[in-house]
Amino acid sequence: MEELEIRARKAGVWGLGKKLKVVRSGNSLVIRIPAELASHMHLKPGTEVYVHPEGEDRIVVDVEA
Repeated sequence: MEELEIRARKAGVWGLGKKLKVVRSGNSLVIRIPAELASHMHLKPGTEVYVHPEGEDRIVVDVEA
């Protein structure tokens, strides 16, 4: 874990991980993106992303360039 922490700190992403809850909005499920993570990834309302599963326990969000 130490090596991972060192790499994350060097990359400037240490502390951006959060435990979140999934909530319902209409018929969809929603995961809110914390403001500091959105800022780090330069996300703004209207930004297009591609969401896909990676296995059965991971969701990947790719920001469209």
